[in-house]
Amino acid sequence: MVARYPVGGAFAALGSSEAPGRVSAATIFQMTVRSAARVFGIHRDFNLLWAGQTVSEVGSQVTALAFPTLAILGFHAGPAQVGLLVASQRLAFPILALFVGVFIDRIRKRPVMMICHLGRMAIVLAVPLLYTAGHLEMWHLYVAATAMGVFTVFFDLAYMSYVPALVGRDRLLDANRRIEVTFSAASIVGPGIGGLLIQSIGAARAILADGFSYAFSFVALLAIREREPSQPKATKSAFQDLTEVVLHVYRDPVLRSQLLMMGFGGLFMHGIQAPIYTLAYDTLHLSPGALGLLFTAEGAGAIFGIILVNRAVRILGP
Repeated sequence: MVARYPVGGAFAALGSSEAPGRVSAATIFQMTVRSAARVFGIHRDFNLLWAGQTVSEVGSQVTALAFPTLAILGFHAGPAQVGLLVASQRLAFPILALFVGVFIDRIRKRPVMMICHLGRMAIVLAVPLLYTAGHLEMWHLYVAATAMGVFTVFFDLAYMSYVPALVGRDRLLDANRRIEVTFSAASIVGPGIGGLLIQSIGAARAILADGFSYAFSFVALLAIREREPSQPKATKSAFQDLTEVVLHVYRDPVLRSQLLMMGFGGLFMHGIQAPIYTLAYDTLHLSPGALGLLFTAEGAGAIFGIILVNRAVRILGP
């Protein structure tokens, strides 16, 4: 740590009157403590964000399994109803993402993330409360899934913009790696935990785990000390910004191809989810625990595929 700072710069920063070339142990200790405090402060805040999001992602996996399970086993929903329920969770992103992105760029991100956590927590806590009171109906699940999707769009876009501002460019790569590990781990662990919870206490009550995960993540965000700077006043209208984004994506062949690939890929990937649930429960008569383990195996297979692709690229080239 000492080697990173010139001796003259250290004296200037610390206001020391010591002669150049004579660095005392006390001076070195002060330099080390101050540098470590700066680094620890940044890592502490990101670790809080990372820990909260890790718990939240696992909780979201529980809800992702619990909603269709509750629809099929609790309300005897068919493939069309389950498909509509799954679509309700995804519909907000293609419709709102561009508009929300322009809005998010103009405001501070952390308050948006905290509001989204509170909103989603209220939604997932309302479902088991309605179920316990005997008033839960299928349309409640549609409304809950749609509202969750809207809050998730706001949160995800704010989250992606907040991380670079929190950790800085020099630590962004490491932060992104840890975030990717979080998503991968949640896709493996979450469905298994969700399946076991649903089988043990029922789908409606299992959703409580997601509510607690949002509460945990909210507290983690609240504990972050790094003050987020206010956004500079926009010089263009929201419509102008939106038009520029759309034109930029349309004119760039790489971005345009990626957008089309993600759109069609997501369409077909999510299109098979509803038949999987109805096949598992109505035809194969699997338990929620068994279905959760199947989704866990799918997540593990995806991780294995990523490892193989990375090795193949290193051997064969891009």
